[in-house]
Amino acid sequence: MRLSDKEILEEISNGELVIVGTNNAYPFMNTQVQPCSIDLRLDNKFYKFKDNVFEFDISDIENVKNYFSYFEVQANEKITLQPNEVLFGQIYEQLRIPSDCSGMIEGRSRFARLGLSVHATGGFINPEFEGAMPLQIINNNKIPITIYPFINICQLILIRLTSKPKVPYPQRTNNPYHRERVASLSVLNRDNELSNSDVIHKEIEKRLLDGYCKEMEYRKLQRTLSPQVTIQHSTIGVLNAGSIEKTGKIETYINQLKHNGANDIATSIENIKEAILQSQELNYTIKEEVLEQLFEISEQANLPEEKRTKKSVLKAIFKGIGVTLNSVANLAKIWGTWGTNISAFFNF
Repeated sequence: MRLSDKEILEEISNGELVIVGTNNAYPFMNTQVQPCSIDLRLDNKFYKFKDNVFEFDISDIENVKNYFSYFEVQANEKITLQPNEVLFGQIYEQLRIPSDCSGMIEGRSRFARLGLSVHATGGFINPEFEGAMPLQIINNNKIPITIYPFINICQLILIRLTSKPKVPYPQRTNNPYHRERVASLSVLNRDNELSNSDVIHKEIEKRLLDGYCKEMEYRKLQRTLSPQVTIQHSTIGVLNAGSIEKTGKIETYINQLKHNGANDIATSIENIKEAILQSQELNYTIKEEVLEQLFEISEQANLPEEKRTKKSVLKAIFKGIGVTLNSVANLAKIWGTWGTNISAFFNF
């Protein structure tokens, strides 16, 4: 789903999407937001192949900088592209892409109609990318074309993901362009190797991906071996038999609390339980753990105060539930609404 101007402005307002002009004379303005894109400008920093370079072999990518010259131009200074020339520039605005969106850089029609391309297939941006986005400006004409820095040369399109990545782009081992102020040249040489400094991040990345793959295999096995169990319109597809039994007992404790007139805490536990069961963000292991904690809370709530376990223990269980639910935005709202009733009941 592409974001509209309304959603783009909301992302800017809540700080998820950050677009910054680094020169006070050229600040980012909300008027750059179009119906479903954002106009972005050309910076004044450029690379181009040196005049004495007539061939480049990608096997020599380690020495790529030796083939290029870097230069900057002033505002209103002409930049002339010769026929078929490629100029390596960057977007003026520094970007931070939301964690649940990817970005796509596209040329603007008014430049395309003059025979200018603004990027050579490298327009994709990962979620949570921060920094400078490169442009590869190509003059496809038979005549020279002159352009200038700080013109609106391209547009950013934001696309909402169906879910957030398991390993975010900033935590990936191979993210050489992350947080650059000046867009660097090709790092094609990194496709087949990683520096020693990436050992820790490589291990973290491996564990996250391996763990998720194992979780998916477990879910697949559970669906194959046993039917899903439905409790009050909530589907529990991957909970084990013990957790399902405890979920049923929680329901029994809720009914007992209502029968005894403790409607506030009964309703609170019921709403929290349903939110946990319906959550798409919590994996099966975390669901089982937090349901175990909620079972203890509901069981203790049905006991006379003098027969309950130590308050410090109950408080620790209560805080454990809170830590888990507060890690997920929609569950944090549920906990903020209903957790206070549990706290008040036990006088935490």
